[in-house]
Amino acid sequence: MSVVDPDPRPLRPVDPNDALAESGRGLHIVDVLSALCWVAYDREGKTIHAVLAAPGVELTPVEREALQRSTRGHQGPW
Repeated sequence: MSVVDPDPRPLRPVDPNDALAESGRGLHIVDVLSALCWVAYDREGKTIHAVLAAPGVELTPVEREALQRSTRGHQGPW
């Protein structure tokens, strides 16, 4: 799954336990539920990528590296 954000500013880590936080919770949910997630930045903004796997399925290190390399991404934290 990929989501494009035209805002060029880097993502900032957000405390998921902060009840008053006005943003950032969606990224935390994606991070918790995904097998791998990363961000790729370019001149037009950024693209957040996440790989969702079936329960019990884990990506190998080679698979993780290949996925990130294919989009020139940077793995979290956000």
